[in-house]
Amino acid sequence: MATLQDQVADMYQYMRENLYLCRPDLAVTDAQGHERRYNAALLFGTLTALTGGKQLLQGEVGLGKTTSAENIISLMYSIPRDVVVSASLSGHPEQTEEKTVGRLDFGKLSQGSEEEIWSYFVTLNPKVVDEVNRLPPGKQNLLLQGIDRGVWKYMNGHVLNRDYCIFGTMNYQDAGNTEIIPPLVDRFDISVESKHMGINNARVLRDGGLHDVLARPEMDSLAEQTYAILDDKRMSPKEKWERITDLGGEFRAALKGDLELLSPEQRIQARAEIAGIPLVREGDTEMGTSFFLDLIESELATCQQYGQKRTNQECPPDCHWKNYLCHGARNGLSTRTEGQALPRYAKALAWFLGDDRVTEQHVKAHLAQASLEGRALLHREPGGPAR
Repeated sequence: MATLQDQVADMYQYMRENLYLCRPDLAVTDAQGHERRYNAALLFGTLTALTGGKQLLQGEVGLGKTTSAENIISLMYSIPRDVVVSASLSGHPEQTEEKTVGRLDFGKLSQGSEEEIWSYFVTLNPKVVDEVNRLPPGKQNLLLQGIDRGVWKYMNGHVLNRDYCIFGTMNYQDAGNTEIIPPLVDRFDISVESKHMGINNARVLRDGGLHDVLARPEMDSLAEQTYAILDDKRMSPKEKWERITDLGGEFRAALKGDLELLSPEQRIQARAEIAGIPLVREGDTEMGTSFFLDLIESELATCQQYGQKRTNQECPPDCHWKNYLCHGARNGLSTRTEGQALPRYAKALAWFLGDDRVTEQHVKAHLAQASLEGRALLHREPGGPAR
């Protein structure tokens, strides 16, 4: 009988071969010392949806950042892809709170009653924020509490998403976007680059030899049923999500011949198994993983001259500790990084590989860099890259 890891691995492999053609740019060594290769954006995206995390995808225009997130959510949560696309939030300067979160029912307002109509984006628990860095800083503030805690407020009403994940996508700096404010970056657990698919995959794409189960005709019927639920004003957002979750059974049944997708109960079970994986197994004398995480924290969260690392205290040019990591960063680490992001993804990666504990290799496998990307505000030389 296939394990939960097998089901998630099959889903990853199917997406890699049919929905998000990509190169294996990440080498991971498991606890037995065997090296395996994966695509970082797709692997960590799969683990993000599985664990209820928050991932920031960055890269050049047109490399499949948004598409990969939509496909991952569709398969992991058993929601028609068209619905996921419709519920995505588009980042642009003219975005408003009413389009993002919700608005008042004007018909009832004319009768003296205030009642909110919540957006698809808020009602659907897994979310995609497309082109997040095209939102001006003031509009980015609308997302802070929702991304952090799953709480969305408008007027006197609020919606609480409990089982949710969030993907944000962003292109590199151009004339139409801006920087993401540090508080918003800190709310994402992990940041990964979406890279070019490579020549061989481009040839496969040109030849049209892909098998996209999410484009089947029966998906249209399921999408219409989902839209009917989302548009039903008689139900609360919680009731709508419960109905959409129940409808996921038909989604999984439609794909059963090609993929064995996780049910909500199996997703909860997988999260419990991941949470139960220790950073250090009881009785071990080697505490390399904990010490390695301690090293990351001590190097980036403290300053040899000032003590705690602070953004308003610049390192002097004649600093004697230029070889320390702290000299290359302008801010300290938040508790979200130390207590949530790094342990969660390290455990999830160990679980995916079938290991019974987290090792240094799990943390080193791009994970530390991916979890710290953007959270550690790096100094830049004039005209040069971050160091």
